[in-house]
Amino acid sequence: MCDDPSQRAIAALLPKLPSLHPDLVSRLYTTETWHEKVKALCFDNVELSAKDAEVLAKQLADGGLCVRQGEVRCSRPSTDHPFRSCCS
Repeated sequence: MCDDPSQRAIAALLPKLPSLHPDLVSRLYTTETWHEKVKALCFDNVELSAKDAEVLAKQLADGGLCVRQGEVRCSRPSTDHPFRSCCS
């Protein structure tokens, strides 16, 4: 298990991303809508803060899974993406 909470959050979120945005339009978020969408999806009984959601978006962008330019645009993660296995 990872000690890094952000890595655990990413590992928990990745399997849920395809159902969050089945089409291209639903993949575009503002920072606020991204926070609303993911805040309760990463940990049981814990909600991410707005800052946590920003950090998560940045790390997903750094990993090539989303683009941040004032908003967050997510892509579908491949099954062999490094985030997928970091906390298995």
